[in-house]
Amino acid sequence: YCLFFARGCCASGVNCRFLHKIPSIEGCSAIDQTKDIFGRARFSSFREDMKGVGSFAKETKALYISDYRLPVINMELPAILSTTSAFYLWGEVEDINILPHKGFAFIKYAHRCMAEFAKEAMTNQALDGN
Repeated sequence: YCLFFARGCCASGVNCRFLHKIPSIEGCSAIDQTKDIFGRARFSSFREDMKGVGSFAKETKALYISDYRLPVINMELPAILSTTSAFYLWGEVEDINILPHKGFAFIKYAHRCMAEFAKEAMTNQALDGN
């Protein structure tokens, strides 16, 4: 899968040698456990700052959603994430755990590859225009 396609900025377009599509369950099952969906190496432990590509010792399928700028967003967060959320575009969402009083949420996908793709696609993106 093309990392730059996930970020929305692949300059190669149709000439890119990587896949330009959203991962499916069938495509995810063919990915090696030691690599992420973009072919980067996964390690035996997580990085301390929780960035990077994850650990092959644990199947991480959840995204941590945070960094809300407006206090009003905490009241609107359940409606934004539960309805036509942009997170549904990147794969099958199994569960959404919203903690509005703390200002963050967790989005759990059906497979880790979908979560990895969504993480790259949604990094530094606004939710519902805010």
